[in-house]
Order: sequence, then structure tokens, then C-alpha cells
Amino acid sequence: MATRIPDAVIEAVRERVDIVQVVGRHVQLKRAGRGHVGLCPFHHEKTASFNVVPDKRFFHCFGCGETGDVFKFLVKFQNRAFPEVVRELAAEVGIDVPTEEQSPEEIAAEKQKGRLYAMVERALHVFLAELTGEHGAEARAYLEGRHLGAKQWAEFELGYGGGQRDLLWTTLGKTDEDKDDLLKAGLCVSNERGQYDRFAGRVIFPIRDERWRVLGFGGRVFGERAKRDGVAKYLNSPESQIYDKSSAFYRAPQAFQKARKGQPIVVVEGYFDAIALEVCGLAAIASCGTALTLRHAQTLLKLGSKVVLCWDGDAAGTRAVRKSGEVLLPLKVDARLAVLPIGDDPDTYVERVGPAGAARLVDEAEPLPAWVINEAARTAEDAGDDVPARLDAIRRLAWLFQAIPEGLERDMYLDKAAHKLELDRTQLARELAVAAAPRPAARTDAPTSRPAPPRRPPPPPAGPPPLRADEKILSRLVIEFPDKAAPLDDHPLAEQLGRTIRPFLAFVRQKVQEAGPFSPDSPVFKELYARIPHPEVTGMLDEVAKGQRVFGDEEAAGKAVVQVLGWWQRKALAERKASLTREADAAQQRGDQDLVQQLRGHLREVTEALKQLDQGRREGSGPGPAAAG
Repeated sequence: MATRIPDAVIEAVRERVDIVQVVGRHVQLKRAGRGHVGLCPFHHEKTASFNVVPDKRFFHCFGCGETGDVFKFLVKFQNRAFPEVVRELAAEVGIDVPTEEQSPEEIAAEKQKGRLYAMVERALHVFLAELTGEHGAEARAYLEGRHLGAKQWAEFELGYGGGQRDLLWTTLGKTDEDKDDLLKAGLCVSNERGQYDRFAGRVIFPIRDERWRVLGFGGRVFGERAKRDGVAKYLNSPESQIYDKSSAFYRAPQAFQKARKGQPIVVVEGYFDAIALEVCGLAAIASCGTALTLRHAQTLLKLGSKVVLCWDGDAAGTRAVRKSGEVLLPLKVDARLAVLPIGDDPDTYVERVGPAGAARLVDEAEPLPAWVINEAARTAEDAGDDVPARLDAIRRLAWLFQAIPEGLERDMYLDKAAHKLELDRTQLARELAVAAAPRPAARTDAPTSRPAPPRRPPPPPAGPPPLRADEKILSRLVIEFPDKAAPLDDHPLAEQLGRTIRPFLAFVRQKVQEAGPFSPDSPVFKELYARIPHPEVTGMLDEVAKGQRVFGDEEAAGKAVVQVLGWWQRKALAERKASLTREADAAQQRGDQDLVQQLRGHLREVTEALKQLDQGRREGSGPGPAAAG
């Protein structure tokens, strides 16, 4: 059997070695700001474009695009084997190098992973060149419109997927093995429509790990293409041998370096949000199209720094806070919340308040448990004399005290909650324990002194609830034009969908992202039957399989998407109006006239938005979603 060097040893050597000293043995370097520059040893140049950044432990040449850590430098410069380089540097810094035995299967897997790492690195170089080349003018204009110039393109390695649908396939797919690697790395797609690039026409964000290896990419659509129905705004690499979205963060190596020096880690939702905060000097990361997972939490725990969740006001709902709290709090991560004003995201907020305002927002972030308790107290207070509503607000704290481990911290937050809710501590603890406990099934064998009533025939089993109008339209769209419906799964208002449809839509979105639209002859279409056993949907599947369609063409499907979005927008606005009305009434009872005026201003805005939405529907070319019922 062959042997390999454990990853932990490789990481320890990388952290202890001085990359400037090692590279400086072979390249004449001069200090420039926080880094060092010199003539690139990998291509001929007269002006120094080769940079070594010691605090990030990597080198990068802006001339030829070569980049990597100290190991990669020596492997490429001296044409030596990786294990040999690791052992030599380990000896220099006094680290022993044990080895692990590898089976033939493990060796083959390692070799395949090496090829994929190399392929995504090559793809990044293509993307970088496309952005600055003759075909990247529209992408450059889009980035400049977001206040990101050439300096930021280079710093954040922003690229462009190219205007042609098969740029990577034709540029990098020279051999059958290369083409196989392009498919396995998720860079290209092969289906009945042929072979094409996954990220064509998109601004590119590279996802790197702590070792500065490219794992995959995120892609953002822009320009006229962003206005087309059925085009997902963001697209991420599918999972592969080297990319796992449940553990990956955008800008991880850069932010983790700052976190190890004591800065808090700021977690945001979008790639542009992370860039905006990093430009302000903050250690910002973004998850890659998924909520925080246990593996994310374990990574953040190792850093030992505060974790600030920076969300806009709309996203900071109970559900989002709970999902993050349930993975962070059990590990005793110091999790905090920085909630932006409604209407702002980190990108727009930074533009409005500047770096000092962004830093202040992070510094003043509230501990996550305290924020949840304060929100529950406000909701309970707004409920007034409505006892069921007050109880509901109190019981919503149950998950929080299940997530916080037993000990002094939980006791202190229980004291805080009791004080805020004006309840006895023991009484509150008992109520939360009852709320958190699973409800026992009703007993059917309990003794009774009364004679048993005559048996009635059992009622027929209750089926799934009937589909709403928007769910019917959406189900039809999913089946007939999956590429049109898929982006709706990522829409913030899709939270309104019932439990029956959400998994169905999420599955279709995943399949469309992986392999493009599918037809009734596709194996994916047959999988839909197993994904949703709802009788109305299976009936639709049967009709489409027989050639019976509701939407005649893509234009009709596009109009249906608009109808669904209009229905969702109206429902969200109506709920917002009802909530503002309740808050204004409660403020009026408390005599808080300033708050009343503020809330009534918001009410006027929401009422006007509803009026415009209804007017738009009346002036539109077709009926709203209700017509599909």
C-alpha cells in the first residue's frame, strides 16, 4: 500500500513556514504595503506582477494568473513531488511527518481529486481573462454599476463566464479525460441539449477553502438575461468530490485569517454582501446557497471568535434565527445578530453609512438568545389582553432553551426572559418544558365507567389539503416548463407555499441547475411521481405524459410566473398591513404618538403598494392566479 501525509500535518507546516522567506530564496522580492512583489518566475515579464502575501500565506501573479501556497510554489518551481516538499519544509520548522497507508481505491480517489482541483483552477483563469477581455464589457459595466472597479476585480478574483455557451468545453476540454473532469467538477453540463457551460453569461465568484484551493464557483446573472423568466439569479457549483456546500464559505481563507487575529466573523447571505463588508475591513463570509449547517458551525467554533449573523430586516424572521441558533448555540458558539433596517442589505447599507457605520453595526450586534427573548417580549406586549397570543409568544422561546446547553448561561437567559415577560422564573421554565415536549398520542385503551357508545364506521382517511390557486399554477409550470418555475423556489416569498409543494419545487430546481430542462421522456420526469404523492399533481403528470398541456408556449408560462409572483406579493403586503395595524393600535393604547405616526406612514406605503398591485392586475392581459383553480 502507498502512504499519504495527514492533512493536519500539512496544515501545521503551512502555518509555521514563512512563505516570504521560502519564495525569497528563488525570487528577488521587495516589500510593497502588506505584501512583497517581484518578477514572476513562471513567465517572462519586465514589470513585477508577482505578489506574496504573508498574512494570507499565498502567492499570486497578476500577469499569468498562477496562484497557490508555499507547497505549490516549490512543486512548480522545482518540479518536485508534493510529499517531498512537505517533508523538507517540515524538517525546517521542526515538525515530524507521520504517514498513513492508502488502499488502491484511496489512491485513485486522491488522483481524481487532484485532477478536479487542477481543472477548477484552470477554469478560474479562463473566467478572469474573460472579464478583462474583449467579451467582458457588459460584465465590467455591471460590476462598475455596483461600485466595484478593476482593483476589486483583482482582489476578489471576480470573473465572467463568457458570452458563448461552451467556452470552457471548447477551451479546456481537449481530451476525453478533460471533458470528464469538466463534468465531474460541475463546470459543464451534458444532456439531451448537448454539452454547455454551467456558468455561461454570469459574473463568477470563486469559492476557496482554508488551503486557498478553488473548490467551485457561484455565478450571478445580470443585464437583459436577468430579466428573463425562468433564469435563476444565482447558480452554484453542484456538489462534487472536492466541493461540499454544507461546509464551504465564500471568502473563507481571507476572513479566517482576520478571525484568528481577534476579529468577529460576519456571516451574510450574498456574495456581494460579503464583498461590501470585506471592503470595509470586516471578516465577512457567505454560505453557498444553503442555510448554516452543523459542519459550518463546527468550522466557526474552531476559530474561537464571535459570529455575527448580519441579515436584512425581512430575513431576520423567527424561522431564519431559529435555524441558525439550533446549529450554533448547542456548540456554545458566541452567536450574535446585526439586523439591518428593512429595505437594506449589507451592500446598500454600506453604501449609505460607510465603513464606520458598518463596523458600528457589527460591534453593537446583540447576542442571539437576547434578541430572540426581546422579540418574544415585544410580541407578548403587543398581544395585550389576548391570552392565547401572549402564550404563543412565550412558547416560541421553547426551542431557544432546548438549544442552549444546561449551565449558567441558560440559567442567566432564563432569568432575563422571566424578567422581560414579567413572569415567575419557575412558572416560565415549566411552561417552556411543556411546550418543548412531544405531545403523547391519545390513549384508546383508557378504562371508563360509561358504556361504550355504538361503533360508527371510521371516517375515510384525510388526504393532503387541496392545492391553492398559486400552487396549482406552480405545479403545472414545474411539470410543463421546469426551467421557468425553478427560480421561484429561491424567491423570498416562496415561504408562503405549503409543505406539499416546497420539496417538489426544490427538487425540480436542483435538477434544472444540474442538467437543464427535462421532458416527459426524461428519467427525471418519472422521478416526480415519487417526489409528491398528491392526487392533484399526479393527475397533472398523467395529463402531460399524454400530451395534454395548459401552457401553449414559453410566453404563456412566463405570464403564469408573473401571476404567481403577483399573488405572493399581494398576500405578503396584506399580512404586512395587518401586522402594522396591530402594532399601531397597540402603540395608540400606550400613548406612544411618535411610533403611531411612524407606523401609519408605513401603513400608507403598504396600502399604496397594494393599490398599485391591484391596478396592475386589472390592467394586465390575463386573470390572476385564482383563475387557474
